[in-house]
Amino acid sequence: MTDLATVKQEIVDILLLDTELCTLLGVDPAGDTPVYLGLQFGKHPVLPSVTVTDVAEQGEVSGLNDGFDGFDRYEWSYAIIQVDVWAADEEKQLR
Repeated sequence: MTDLATVKQEIVDILLLDTELCTLLGVDPAGDTPVYLGLQFGKHPVLPSVTVTDVAEQGEVSGLNDGFDGFDRYEWSYAIIQVDVWAADEEKQLR
């Protein structure tokens, strides 16, 4: 079964494959395209950037089968994946 961390990383990887998006974002001080898994905390956030986070997560939920009858149990994870685009107002940056 694929876990939630793998799903979020796949979304980041798909965004990094978009050459037009990567061109618009440029690079961060580390030389990487600023598409991040989770929020980035620090004194000076990189703008523009994209973050991928899960805003609501519920643990594994058992299906109708409890596994005591010799069959596998059905399990799933519920999550809401949010993709945020962060940018700054150029006029305010120029002042």
